[in-house]
Amino acid sequence: MNSKREQKSRQVKRIMAIAGLLIIAALYVITFVLSFMRMPGSERWLMAALASTVAVPALIWIYLWIYRLLNKDQDTSQNQHPNNSKL
Repeated sequence: MNSKREQKSRQVKRIMAIAGLLIIAALYVITFVLSFMRMPGSERWLMAALASTVAVPALIWIYLWIYRLLNKDQDTSQNQHPNNSKL
């Protein structure tokens, strides 16, 4: 049972890492294209890409931390049996 939980946790981490990479890469590609097209908002896109380089991984870490806390609470509640409780 422990291996299923670990496997699910690894899968969630991989999905979040790939999503974060795609978001950051997309912002840099958009910035690159806009800078060649000399669009007026390209500086703001560059700032957004630079900020997302720090913010996206931080948000993913926070999400995974909360996910781990919620899963830990579920595991402990599932392991408690009514016959083991003291009155």
